[in-house]
Amino acid sequence: MDAGPPGSPLRGKYLVRNAAANRLLSALDYLLGRACRRPAPPSPGAPRRILLANGAHLGDVLLSTAVLPAIKTAFPDVEIGFLIGSWSREVLADHPLVARVHFVDHWKLNRSDAPLFQKVRRHLQTRTAALREIRSHGYDTAIDLYYYFPNCIPLLWQAGIRTRIGYASGGFGPLLTHALDWTDRGRHAIDYQADLLGFLPPGAATGQNNTRFAPNVPVQAAGRAIGNGDIPWDDYLVLHPGAGAAFKEWPTEKWRELAERLVAGGRRIVFTGHGDAETRKIEQIRTGLDGCVNLCGRLSWRDFVAVVAGARLAVGVESVVGHLAAAVGTPCVVVYGGVTDPAHWRPWGEQVRVLTHPVACAPCYRKGGCTGMECVRRVGVDSVLYAIDELTHAVRPAADGPPQAA
Repeated sequence: MDAGPPGSPLRGKYLVRNAAANRLLSALDYLLGRACRRPAPPSPGAPRRILLANGAHLGDVLLSTAVLPAIKTAFPDVEIGFLIGSWSREVLADHPLVARVHFVDHWKLNRSDAPLFQKVRRHLQTRTAALREIRSHGYDTAIDLYYYFPNCIPLLWQAGIRTRIGYASGGFGPLLTHALDWTDRGRHAIDYQADLLGFLPPGAATGQNNTRFAPNVPVQAAGRAIGNGDIPWDDYLVLHPGAGAAFKEWPTEKWRELAERLVAGGRRIVFTGHGDAETRKIEQIRTGLDGCVNLCGRLSWRDFVAVVAGARLAVGVESVVGHLAAAVGTPCVVVYGGVTDPAHWRPWGEQVRVLTHPVACAPCYRKGGCTGMECVRRVGVDSVLYAIDELTHAVRPAADGPPQAA
């Protein structure tokens, strides 16, 4: 294992670990601060049109939907827009609380296999279109919910939105009218996002009342046939082996052992995922096993939501499936690594079990993890099965807790 001792997500005031990038942001913010000196901002009025922004990926945007009901409760007549990357469009498609969605595909957040110059070109094209749309809709308030770099703050400033709220930890803080410094307090991402609503007039919910915040995911009723797949059972578990990055994944042989033991115990399994690589991985896991259906790459977002909502329980890694399961009330077991603090990004709910193998270097905040990734790879199949049985009430939890062996 080549990781060092545990560290902090912060380098100075920024959630940017790269030293050169951190210094560049610091210098840029210094110049912006001198150029954008202004008197203390007035308290924002009640928003008429509010633009939320989070350009990250599916799970991040899904978590950000937690602020939607709180804003609508405080300001029933407000019109809400959302600025996201196109890779997250399905989360907000036809969302009843969102009037319109704008897209900017930042090159740094683009996970496609396209060359860098194509990603940059895509970024500039989508940014130009989004800026034009945002200006035309006349938003009076904007909240950037993503506190890492790259954020959407420069675009919100360029669009001329009067009240701009966000964290300074991703850079460009001087372009905000109301900025918060991010501090590591061992809290969940939803708590940090909810704190930004504290800048809105009295009546808006704040992060002090967690029960009012939960991801808001509309669920469509699922029939027997879903998308191009078919689920022949009413009682099934969802297994979702894929993650947005390979270093977050649990070993294929452990997924195989888990599936074998679940099937031997009479469980029915529906595999979900996206893309050719995940399809191949799932086929390796399920080959020769009865009682398994592979719906990888065969579901729309709406059908994926329905499949997870209809499951007895979902099992995954650090990916969207855990957040989705918790949002729709399905118990879930997720295997997390120690690259970041699991308490920060865990699925938001009570029927959740987060498993990670304890290592001295966690959390390391290493981009891309380390070579060994023992924090993920040494999580044992017995521990996962124990958590599944606990959440499905098949066994009474033992006093000494679940097994930890790899």
